[in-house]
Amino acid sequence: VYIDCYRPISDVQDHWLICNKGLFFKEDIQEIKGEDYFAWELLQIPFLYNAWSAPLNTWHFPNIKKWRSDQAIRDKYIPFKNLYEVIDKEYLDGQKISEDMLDEQRILKALLRF
Repeated sequence: VYIDCYRPISDVQDHWLICNKGLFFKEDIQEIKGEDYFAWELLQIPFLYNAWSAPLNTWHFPNIKKWRSDQAIRDKYIPFKNLYEVIDKEYLDGQKISEDMLDEQRILKALLRF
């Protein structure tokens, strides 16, 4: 098992459970270059809300897909056993990510299902 040494853990905080009370999306075009543009939709929340940061509970295996594995830059990956050299300390207290999510044997078992 190898991990991205520049981004070993991605905590994007975009997994929400929210009651739909007038929610809507607004298109946002960030940049226009010739005929290319970058656009996405922004969720508009018309009320106050509370946010909680839940522990990370999923793995992502982007290079399982053939078209991504061919493009992978191998020298930016390090052996999983070196994770603790590149992981932010905030993830080591067991609150942001449970220790069993960092168990290499458990990860290998999940990979074998593909």
